[in-house]
Amino acid sequence: MKKICILFFIFTSNLFAQNDSLKIDSIENIAFKIDSIKGKPTESFKLKLDSITIVVNKYLYVINAKNYFKKSKTEIEINYYSNNSGLYFVTSKERNLNNSEEYLTTTFHIENDKIISKNYSFPISDCIAIKDEKNIYEEYGYNIAINKNFLEFYIFDLIAEIKNSR
Repeated sequence: MKKICILFFIFTSNLFAQNDSLKIDSIENIAFKIDSIKGKPTESFKLKLDSITIVVNKYLYVINAKNYFKKSKTEIEINYYSNNSGLYFVTSKERNLNNSEEYLTTTFHIENDKIISKNYSFPISDCIAIKDEKNIYEEYGYNIAINKNFLEFYIFDLIAEIKNSR
């Protein structure tokens, strides 16, 4: 009986994990499709928050916000995907200061205005030694101050500013 209960638990927990994975894949596919057909913006404007200049382009199901951090010269593009139920997906791409072709990418899956899943990735060149005194962000040309923790708060603060600006 104990073995049956354990097998049932393992099977059902794996089943729920697969459902979450399928749901996340589905959300990312929808976002990709929206990006490929979004067309011209319905509204465009600029915002200024402290030393950050933000160029906002609103589309039917996505809001694109290009953030320019004056002091650090960091550029981050944030896309907010929403539907009738509200915000469900956010992507953030930070341009590499050393190589304009590379980006640090962060994705957030949102449910009921809370982050339920996040993915954080950036390209790493093979066989590059990192000096002890350098951080991996600095070594690869990204802003150390703009990390996962910062972005988790900033994406919600920024969307609130965008909504309140019009």
